[in-house]
Amino acid sequence: MSLFKKSLLIVMIPALALGGMAFVNHTKEKQDENGLIHWISFEEAVELNKKEKRKMFIDFYTSWCGWCKRMDVTTFRDPEVVKYMNENFYAVKFDAEQKDSLVYNEHVFKYRDDVGSRGIHEFALSALNGRPSYPSFVFFDEEINRITIVPGYRDASSLESMLNWINDNKYMSQPWDKYHQEFVQQKKTEEAPVNK
Repeated sequence: MSLFKKSLLIVMIPALALGGMAFVNHTKEKQDENGLIHWISFEEAVELNKKEKRKMFIDFYTSWCGWCKRMDVTTFRDPEVVKYMNENFYAVKFDAEQKDSLVYNEHVFKYRDDVGSRGIHEFALSALNGRPSYPSFVFFDEEINRITIVPGYRDASSLESMLNWINDNKYMSQPWDKYHQEFVQQKKTEEAPVNK
């Protein structure tokens, strides 16, 4: 290989890598600008967490779940939820009936057609502690240890409160119901018009 070609490669490879990084950042910014949660795979979240520690939010859903679809068009599009989720969590969407295997901590999680009437992915079954229902959300800490499982539909106010409760580590010292009441009251106070 000529000296010119080697020099060109030395210059082009980092330029292409930087260009790819710019594209990824641009794509994320576009998703944020469009009011969408930046959903990623579990594997991507694990890799990103190696570089920047964050808590993880996993939405376990199925294609037939009506409440899952409702959350997608309401709660998961609420500007406050989107902003807070994108700034503080790795947000993962996981189809609990997907057929693709997942490898984590040297364990292969597979789809099992012998569980329930529709089958289930072993990762969903494990993360949901053997009690699948949809939608269900699982929060993991920065070390990818499960914090809590939250079954059922949540409106934007409830989920925003829960995201704050988890992210601020209040779950360690305060029950969610009490935190949620205080959070809602604080939001009302902040939004109340100021009389002059």
